[in-house]
Amino acid sequence: MTGRETTKFVTLALLMATLFSACGDKDSMAGVLTETESGQTASTDTLSGHIHNYDYSSDESDYSQARIFLTKVVNGRTLVVDSTTTDDNGDFTFVSAPTDAYSIVANLEHNDTTWAGMTRLTPENRYNSIAIGPAGTILLSPRYNGLSVGDTLCITGTLSCAAITEENKDEEYITITGIPANHDGYTYTTITQIEIANESGVKSIPVEWELYSEGTLVVKDSVLAKVIGEEVISLPEMNEMDSLEDKTLDSLIVPIFFNTERTVSYTHDDGFMGPDGSLLPWANAYEHSIDTSRFVDNIKSVFFVTVPSISKSITIKKLYGAPGSIDIYPEGRIRFVRNFNGSDSLNVRASTIRDRFKELNVFSDDSSFAIGFWISQDGSELTEDNNVLVSSLSSDGKLGFEIRQCESEKTALCTKIYNGIDSISTAEKEFGKAKILDGTEHYYSLVIHKKHLDISADGKSIHSTDLKLSDDFYGLKGFVLGDYDLGQLIVYSFGNFIRKESEKNWNRLKAWQRAFYELQKNAKETTFERYQKI
Repeated sequence: MTGRETTKFVTLALLMATLFSACGDKDSMAGVLTETESGQTASTDTLSGHIHNYDYSSDESDYSQARIFLTKVVNGRTLVVDSTTTDDNGDFTFVSAPTDAYSIVANLEHNDTTWAGMTRLTPENRYNSIAIGPAGTILLSPRYNGLSVGDTLCITGTLSCAAITEENKDEEYITITGIPANHDGYTYTTITQIEIANESGVKSIPVEWELYSEGTLVVKDSVLAKVIGEEVISLPEMNEMDSLEDKTLDSLIVPIFFNTERTVSYTHDDGFMGPDGSLLPWANAYEHSIDTSRFVDNIKSVFFVTVPSISKSITIKKLYGAPGSIDIYPEGRIRFVRNFNGSDSLNVRASTIRDRFKELNVFSDDSSFAIGFWISQDGSELTEDNNVLVSSLSSDGKLGFEIRQCESEKTALCTKIYNGIDSISTAEKEFGKAKILDGTEHYYSLVIHKKHLDISADGKSIHSTDLKLSDDFYGLKGFVLGDYDLGQLIVYSFGNFIRKESEKNWNRLKAWQRAFYELQKNAKETTFERYQKI
């Protein structure tokens, strides 16, 4: 097994073999002892109980032969006292149950999935009805709360533990499955205590971890987050990938929409996690009401997530951060993203975006800059003195760029570059003429990476060339936004990954831009259909 092996909630046969060999299975039961091993004894009585579906539904399920375990807690450590199985009616009995027993844990393989349940025992109630349902999962950082090799972390009152070993100490997460996550009529539970054991003893730690049935909770350092959904992102089929020897795109920005059918509400402080458990850089375009299909009123957020590498597909988990989970998401190459309603002069948010854009440095430390946006604009509505969508110019106007209506054709969008070199000025040239000012929705993007210019319209590169630029060009500061609506306006940058050392052309950049466009387009269409069904 690998270092990222899954911590299982084991069946009775494996469990009992483990228990009576001093917890030899480090995957699941490390840290859980039997009462015999603990040297503890107590007065006993008879304890009976019954298991049932967590939501009390009569689903004709077979609850016979469920594994039932009796536990107690001694000096902060969970001990297994006894075990049995249920009869044909789902009933069970412990003939000699210690009066100070702590909990009863039930485990059942139900329709090829693990169901689990737990109930706390009280002196007043010795007959116990246990709600059993789909188990939950915890992704635990092996460095949580100072964990080190030789430590085991257990959820008090359960059989769910994780051992920190040389093999998994450097992993992002250790997976603990089979955790009881239901109580009567509810599909969640609150974990209130964990225990960390090692050769020096046992430390009990109070916690407040809310775990949902079939849900996943991420525990990283002092951060807690629920996994509330996942999306599979697949690269679109495109010719631009054919010429690439390494058919992998690095640091691709992917858009993710989440519909309101999800059962857990979420905020703009959520995050995303990659397949290896790492937290992914992201930015949020937020909701904005504009009269186009891209800005449907009930779409609350459009998340742009940077994935490290993608060749065919990647699964991204959506996190819901618990209170206190701040400053945990790494910085990415997305420098700004918003929906911009420039046509509404009274829009407060548009005014705020204008002000923030004026403060942005245009280029990154990599001498890289990219901007993209959706536009639905009729060129006939633009006037000669108000036909610039986005610009960044020096005070004398000799340095910078403009994305504007073409002078040569009113239904086209062009980019003008003012390179700051008088002897080879580019001021009179129009780059990247795109006939997209036809009143329907199109996407336009401009990239200047070091000395290379690439302009694309609707995902297709229409102008790719090297430029001669003044050194001062890379010191441009601030953008000016015009009076037109720009959907999902995004500013970002590239690193050396956008052109491998062995590559002689810019096909990788073109493939990256095409993939970014297609993913946005498909995400929009899919999300719109979802919302229409609500």
